[in-house]
Amino acid sequence: MRKPIVGSLFVLFLLLAFSPRASAQDIKGGKVEYDQTNYHKLEKYGKPKIDKFISSLPSTTIDSKVLEFSSKTALYKESLKPEDPALAKMKMGIKRVSFLKPPTVKLREVYTDLRSGKQLRQLEFMSRFFLMEEKTGQSAWKIETEQVKILGYTCQKASMQKGGKTITAWFTPEIPVSIGPAEYEGLPGLILSVEEDGRNIILATSVDLSKPDRKLKKPKEGTKVDQEKLDKIIAGKIEEWKKQQQNRGRNRGGKR
Repeated sequence: MRKPIVGSLFVLFLLLAFSPRASAQDIKGGKVEYDQTNYHKLEKYGKPKIDKFISSLPSTTIDSKVLEFSSKTALYKESLKPEDPALAKMKMGIKRVSFLKPPTVKLREVYTDLRSGKQLRQLEFMSRFFLMEEKTGQSAWKIETEQVKILGYTCQKASMQKGGKTITAWFTPEIPVSIGPAEYEGLPGLILSVEEDGRNIILATSVDLSKPDRKLKKPKEGTKVDQEKLDKIIAGKIEEWKKQQQNRGRNRGGKR
């Protein structure tokens, strides 16, 4: 296990001070394309025909995402790149068998106001949209000395514990903007990769440091909630889902 070294912040300072790429003043904006990997644990249904179909589905799928940013704002959302028809078909198959698992929350968009230090997340749960606003810079990252190259950029390792999992981010001081994909931010450089318990979940595929040609707009659709209120809504809906599953099971068992 690699351990953080006390002088890691000094190393980071040197990277920032002598970076050959760009300074914060040079960067007016940019666009980063990411592959977001979804890991699926598909449960068998107990019927040969359905289980054969489930076995044919992949354990992972990839969503194309994009992070656009200016000197004032940033927006992370689904990319407009055309999706491979075969991949779209597999995703539809996974969605068809997802009724066997409790519904989950999906992150749709993340808007960050770099001036006020606030982040607005748009979430989807059971076809309903919610908006949650929080302050940025709250993540307890621990910066380490390990480095890797991603798309030609030297990236520094940072990690934290979140929800019982180890989150690892690789950020580049060569692009000194404190943003990243999804809700991840708060590091002295652009985050190009995110891992969850050692598995990569988000990886940058391209970086374009050109200022956006349009104003980045925050998401508006959704009910405003805080984490406590959203947790109560989710818990209530999952209980309803469990009862529906039990009723379906009884109905299937009662058929002759």
